[in-house]
Amino acid sequence: MQAHRVGQILRRAIHYKGNSYNGGKGVYTLIIAVRTPLRLKVGRLGSLSFPKGLYLYTGSALGPGGLGRRVDRHLRGGEHKFWHVDRLLATKGASVGLAIIAQTNRRMECRVNRSLGKFYNSHAEGFGSSDCIESCASHLLKPKTHSMAALRNNVFDVYRKTGLRPLSYSPIYRGHYM
Repeated sequence: MQAHRVGQILRRAIHYKGNSYNGGKGVYTLIIAVRTPLRLKVGRLGSLSFPKGLYLYTGSALGPGGLGRRVDRHLRGGEHKFWHVDRLLATKGASVGLAIIAQTNRRMECRVNRSLGKFYNSHAEGFGSSDCIESCASHLLKPKTHSMAALRNNVFDVYRKTGLRPLSYSPIYRGHYM
């Protein structure tokens, strides 16, 4: 499926679940698969290493366009690299395996990220957290597991425990990575 249709699919999924939230604003967690070890220059953070494996990136989409447009942007890549995660996803060695979203008007990304951080280590200090309101070390986490399904279940549990109703979209879901 082409990435440019993701926003439309997410909007339909949100509507289908009976949610009539605030124009699709909310929080999201991307499960990112890095297929080969990478070394990238990421803005002021400098040169960073990304070993092969799965990563979790949590962000918010509270502006115009909401979740559909933000997740669609991350899946497409795009020429303008505005966020740290854009640099990672612009490489051929990394892609989104699963996007988990939940609609809310509240800034929940730090709360979700901190809850996930109880299970997984931070990777690349400052990554995705330069505008963080709760001083998170990083919004990019590096789990030890290689199971996309296990990560999905853990993220869903965290979302539910924080009062969110998660939905997921997978452009390449195959159950297990590697």
